[in-house]
Amino acid sequence: MALRGACSRPRRTPTDGSMSADDVARALMQMSDETTRRRVAEGDTTPFEGLSLTEAETALLVDAAIGDPEVSGYFGPPYVPVGPAVGLFSAIHYAEDGIQQNDVRRRFNTWAGQIKGQGGW
Repeated sequence: MALRGACSRPRRTPTDGSMSADDVARALMQMSDETTRRRVAEGDTTPFEGLSLTEAETALLVDAAIGDPEVSGYFGPPYVPVGPAVGLFSAIHYAEDGIQQNDVRRRFNTWAGQIKGQGGW
């Protein structure tokens, strides 16, 4: 099932607090692999098996893989969707603001710094 175009989906606000920025961070780091990123961009979300992601998070990750410049972003607690944002950097920002586990935060911050420094994938 292709999940392209998060901006065309109804915006969802989590009601159970289950949006997992830790798993979004893990998924983004997995997509450093070009083959994995290409698969995700084509709608294959099997690389995310074992991660606890909502439909909205999966759509955000697919858009980040596609490089879609206009997607809805999720910013800072309480993770309410807001206007247009650049896909990859929107996903990075979402993860940065919600990571709970220190080891994931350290690895992700290093990874995100490199990605930001090079201007994207």
